[in-house]
Amino acid sequence: MALRLNPSTGHNIAKALVQRGMLDFDHETKLYTLGPVLYALGVRAVEAGNGVVAVAQPFLREWVATTRFVVFLARMLPSSEIIVVEKEESSQRIKVTVDVGERFPLSAAALGKVFLAFMDPSEREVRMKKLALPGYTNNSIVSMPEFRKELERVQTCGWSESRAEYYSISNAVAAPIFDHAGCLSHVVCSLAATADMRGEDLSRYGRALADLAARIGETASRSKAS
Repeated sequence: MALRLNPSTGHNIAKALVQRGMLDFDHETKLYTLGPVLYALGVRAVEAGNGVVAVAQPFLREWVATTRFVVFLARMLPSSEIIVVEKEESSQRIKVTVDVGERFPLSAAALGKVFLAFMDPSEREVRMKKLALPGYTNNSIVSMPEFRKELERVQTCGWSESRAEYYSISNAVAAPIFDHAGCLSHVVCSLAATADMRGEDLSRYGRALADLAARIGETASRSKAS
């Protein structure tokens, strides 16, 4: 071994790292990969120099101070997965939350709707051809024509919603953040238990989050230009 460790010592160290969430171990392949702790740290390191993430932090805190709901930024990976790159935790004692580094499929309700609605149309069609619409809950949209109609609504109003479509216990709203060239950069999303983020209030929260997203994008663009 390059580190000149006894194999048993190396095994014990790796086992300890797995227990602490720094490594994952696949029992079938016998391979180690980055665990959730190191993966989240890696995401933060990559995003640290990103203007949007740095600029967004006070806006995310503002949202939590006003609503008490968790709010987070997400990006889409080349694999079409959506990854959480920054968050501001809910101030409620009993809360719905997410973790930095957590991944979601492109079909993940509010998040996926925004990414698909505001990406380049040709790219959207390529991804839509491969998109599955599983029934995560009884409220999930599983009809492609209905899903396309929903994307048109998102494009018109500027934000998306999930009425217990991904998690049966929570509602969510999401909105796009555009860069200085007008291209989709990130998505900001907030979620909470259905009893807290009530269905009748989603339009109000959606419009407020779209305004927040616009201010983040404008501030990041000004920061980059200066």
